[in-house]
Amino acid sequence: MASSQGPVSSTGAKLGVKTSKAMPRVPTKSYTEMLFEFSDGKGYDISSIQAAENNTKITLDPDYQMRWEITLGASIKQQCGSITDRTHYIARIPKGFTLIFDPKKGERHVVGHPGGMGRDFWYHNVGEFAPHALWLAAPAPYDRSKCSCEPCKKMLGKPKAKESKKPAQKRKQPAASTSTPNTTASRPSAPTTTAPTTTPAAATAATAAAPATTAAAATAAPPAAPAAVALKIAANAEKPVAPAPAKPPAKPAAKPAVARPPTPPPPVEDHSIYRAGEVVWYGTQTGIWRIGLILSRARETTETDTWVVAPLGHKILNQESSVKPAAQMRPFHAFSLPGIDIQELQESAFAEVDWPAFVHRYAGSNAHKQQLVGLEASKMAARDVNVSFSTFNRLGAITPDGRRGSYGGIFLGPEMIRVGDAVRVTRLIGEQDGSPDIMEIKHIVDDEDCLQPKFHGDVWRSQIVPLEAPEQSSQPQGVDLVRQIQITNEVLRHQGGRLDWFLVETDAERVEADVRGRFYVTFDLLPDVKASLMEGNPFDDGTQRVNARLRPDKPFYIGRKENRRATFGDSASLDMLDLGPNVVEG
Repeated sequence: MASSQGPVSSTGAKLGVKTSKAMPRVPTKSYTEMLFEFSDGKGYDISSIQAAENNTKITLDPDYQMRWEITLGASIKQQCGSITDRTHYIARIPKGFTLIFDPKKGERHVVGHPGGMGRDFWYHNVGEFAPHALWLAAPAPYDRSKCSCEPCKKMLGKPKAKESKKPAQKRKQPAASTSTPNTTASRPSAPTTTAPTTTPAAATAATAAAPATTAAAATAAPPAAPAAVALKIAANAEKPVAPAPAKPPAKPAAKPAVARPPTPPPPVEDHSIYRAGEVVWYGTQTGIWRIGLILSRARETTETDTWVVAPLGHKILNQESSVKPAAQMRPFHAFSLPGIDIQELQESAFAEVDWPAFVHRYAGSNAHKQQLVGLEASKMAARDVNVSFSTFNRLGAITPDGRRGSYGGIFLGPEMIRVGDAVRVTRLIGEQDGSPDIMEIKHIVDDEDCLQPKFHGDVWRSQIVPLEAPEQSSQPQGVDLVRQIQITNEVLRHQGGRLDWFLVETDAERVEADVRGRFYVTFDLLPDVKASLMEGNPFDDGTQRVNARLRPDKPFYIGRKENRRATFGDSASLDMLDLGPNVVEG
């Protein structure tokens, strides 16, 4: 991969947004350009793609390409950059690959893989393409078996992940949804996305979570920083979000009466973004990121945000827990989960493996091989946890027969989510650009079949508006959403603008597949954003930099577990797991 030495003009470049004259001047942001010296792209022409898909509406998408390339640059930096690297990169799409747009489905894809022009060889988002980009950037020879992107696997005939033993439940769309959400960002980084390496769970950039990035060591180092190129980005100049319509959308056909869930007690105030029982990434002394389980707080003080973290793997490996400050931790969705490198394990769930026998056969007494087994086991355990859930603090029944319950909280995959929390959800109303909306949860209940959870609450969307714009009459009450506004506006007012929450849906419902994960206050997740704003750069709320939980209609879905200990099984030593006095599971 090479760096461009000449300036790149951004005159007339669009990022799929419109500039409002009422908005304050958008500052200039400098980017270093990344170029790929090698590419295996085939450069399929658009007419051939249209003919293959029998869809003449498919078009090239040069207007969106710059935004896509900026995201790819952030992804590569996340995997190859250092903590001290404050350079912003724009990674140009390699020669022979093309960004296309399908207006029928509102989806963007990258085509050009030598396997063919059919959909099986399309990249549906940056997270799917990043592993291939890193493989292209690696030194020759180019052994395709070392590339872990899905199209390369299909081209080589590698087996697909085993289908779930449990049939997927059909998704019920709310009546308000009039179009299919854009999957450019609504399908980010399934846990099978990997980088081309045999050393899992290694990442060197610790300052920001890029969309669909993989916590795996890249085989190619980032290019030396050349003279930065000026590039104007109208990131803040999005179309204002209209307040919720006065007339509610049409409601679906009447269903049998369901009791309103009882109102839970207010959540306990928590000064940290981390919670006991959550899966996180944590930094090691060697600079590698590992996957761990938070067992408990190390100190119960409001000044020290420190946790006891147990490595995921298998308890027979006797991996020791460690005390980690929050500064050395990242939420699980901050990085993508690397794929399984040992072929024998690729089609198995964690619980299906006879780990003592496998460790004896594969590693014996070899300490290095035992460590590799532990890394593979940690990825498998994290993947299975990611597609599981368990509830806690049952508040009562919502149906006469008592089957369906209401809960004060849920362990949804790697995260603990409580009533009153804010979560990232699929956008069902308005512009379908792949961005999530934010739901402030009021109720968590069982679905009609008691197989999956449902979430109820108000749905919000943030928008930067001019400082003099009228204030919204309704505002969320949740701690995180209030903090997001307060901290952001401390800086934005100096730029002539402010961040507002716009109410999009009231008393909305989202099924499990629509919930991408917890919402994190930008400045907790990305500490450098405030300094960047002070320098005059556009605001980045970070929501598209965080991965989504694996959808429950994907392979390996597990679903409900009895409690958190049952979810982790033998993947960690759970003797010291302490969820706190306010968590009653079941």
